[in-house]
Amino acid sequence: SLNNTIQNYTRAAICEALKRTNGNISQSARLLQMSRQSLQYRIKRYQINIDSIVRNQSASRNKHITNW
Repeated sequence: SLNNTIQNYTRAAICEALKRTNGNISQSARLLQMSRQSLQYRIKRYQINIDSIVRNQSASRNKHITNW
């Protein structure tokens, strides 16, 4: 449904912003052009685990570096 598509897109955008900012909510909110409070609400609503995103981002970076 359209609602599910919007939710999936929103969740993906939030996760991408958190990856780019290494989990920094204030910077992610600026990237997404929303308030920090609104972003925190959506993180909770979509049950986004910031620690997991940051950990996966770090693991991905380390993997890339070791592949050089």
